[in-house]
Amino acid sequence: MRAIAPDEVKELIHACRPTALRDKGLIDLMYHTGLRVSEALDLRWSDIDGNRVTVRCGKGGKRRVSALTTTYGWFELWLAQSGACGEDYLFTTRTGKPLATSHVRRLLSKLGAKTGIDTHPHGLRHGHAVALYEAGLDLAGISRQLGHAKISTTAIYLQGLGVDLEKVAALAF
Repeated sequence: MRAIAPDEVKELIHACRPTALRDKGLIDLMYHTGLRVSEALDLRWSDIDGNRVTVRCGKGGKRRVSALTTTYGWFELWLAQSGACGEDYLFTTRTGKPLATSHVRRLLSKLGAKTGIDTHPHGLRHGHAVALYEAGLDLAGISRQLGHAKISTTAIYLQGLGVDLEKVAALAF
């Protein structure tokens, strides 16, 4: 799995239709939080805290809180433009139904064809993990941020960056 670099994320976002604020916000959110595509699409307005500083997310019965930062330009614009609130989903179709994961895969495929960047939704998550690692966050912190049960899973995301997978496998979480 190839991690998407920050400049590639910007290129993908700028390759979206100018009026596609929802899609830009979704890509921005997924990259900067490391959310799985299913987690992002399951988000409801009530999952964003009042100050829009954190988002509650997760899969299955495991929930976690991810920080939202000021780097979320497109996501913040999407929140402001859409104006919905309550229990409604954040990312919906024109008819108000939640987006499907297939929409995100098709979107990234189209944008990839336009830009020459080969990616899919999980590449954004991998890119987030790499950015955290390069910023100095330890593996345990990255693992918590991504919602991984095992630190060895997180280490797989960081292959090729000098992470010793054998040493990580020996760590207790």
